[in-house]
Amino acid sequence: VSMLPPSAGFPEKRLNAAVKFRLPGEEGGASTAEDEPFRVEIHTVNVETGELNLVASGQGQFQPDAVEYTSHQAFALPEVGRYEVYGLVLLLPPAGMAACRQGPTIRIVP
Repeated sequence: VSMLPPSAGFPEKRLNAAVKFRLPGEEGGASTAEDEPFRVEIHTVNVETGELNLVASGQGQFQPDAVEYTSHQAFALPEVGRYEVYGLVLLLPPAGMAACRQGPTIRIVP
């Protein structure tokens, strides 16, 4: 997770979560050959309250012969507090798999 500076399209600071993943198996399985879709979601959990929020999501399609992917998801700064950040990768049917990893704990200060 990194900070994005303000820009013409987004005057406020934002966070960027980079989610890197690799398809299972030596060649990544049949998913890459069939241009199947995948989805990446970023969730935050407020450490103090336990509140879970979906803060960003995006989708893509697997490319032939590629097994490693990086998805960048930008999202607004949460309210002041401490948050655990989670990245989820969903391989849509017919592959039908999901993976979740905990990222850093971030602290938002005034």
